Amino acid sequence: MITARVDAAELTPAWEAAVGRLASADVVRRLWEGDHLVIQDDPTECADRLGWLRAPEDAAAHWPRWALSADEAVEGAADRSPGLEHVLVLGMGGSSLFPEVLSRTFERGEGFPELGILDTTDPDAVRRTLDRCDPDTTLVVVSSKSGSTIETRSHLELLWARSPLGPHFVAVTDPGSGLESLASERGFRQVAHGNPDIGGRFSALSAFGMVPAALMGLDATALLDTAAEASELLGAETPVEDHLGAQLGALMAVAAGAGRDKLTLHLDERFEAFGGW
Repeated sequence: MITARVDAAELTPAWEAAVGRLASADVVRRLWEGDHLVIQDDPTECADRLGWLRAPEDAAAHWPRWALSADEAVEGAADRSPGLEHVLVLGMGGSSLFPEVLSRTFERGEGFPELGILDTTDPDAVRRTLDRCDPDTTLVVVSSKSGSTIETRSHLELLWARSPLGPHFVAVTDPGSGLESLASERGFRQVAHGNPDIGGRFSALSAFGMVPAALMGLDATALLDTAAEASELLGAETPVEDHLGAQLGALMAVAAGAGRDKLTLHLDERFEAFGGW
């Protein structure tokens, strides 16, 4: 398909008009207050998906417990020979994307295991992962909001058949899911609950991202403090003309309307994994 090139200068009038509409409609404040009408008329899968707005403060409250559980897993493994060498996250989409960013961006903490991700059903990739992760030295994190993701549940059964030991498994899932019930039946080491009000693609700073962070030995204080600072800068009281999030959203919308429906991120090599997420 051949599309006409649209210069950025040509978008300026439409972008300024869009920013003005956001300001006049008080969109930023209404979004922070959970007004789904900012996004769509139907509240379904919208009004109950705005929990990401307060994810940094929620994660900070839960972090001590997640970190303690990770420490206990590593220390318990250290009492055995061999110890814990790998943490393998089983997940698809939002359940695996941020853990992959963490594993590719940060060094694991001293004495903590390597973080790996299995988010494909390609037989060769699955085989390579199994070959690399000895069941005796691997903690498996089964990550699914619904608890019924077919790929993740299939991976779980494959890993369970190889080593059916509950203490070698952790579940991250929303409360009341089938995965939570299964984890209880099989005696998993831990069940960490996601926030049902956060959609999968926005779950980075919920248990789906932060439990793997804890298990690889990250000190999340700096990460969460920075997220909290950004949240304040992009908060309900920030005028649209100073609100980078609203301005970027407006620019993306008018660009898409003009046929420029791809966004390219120019990232430092240290943060290149962020682009995939």
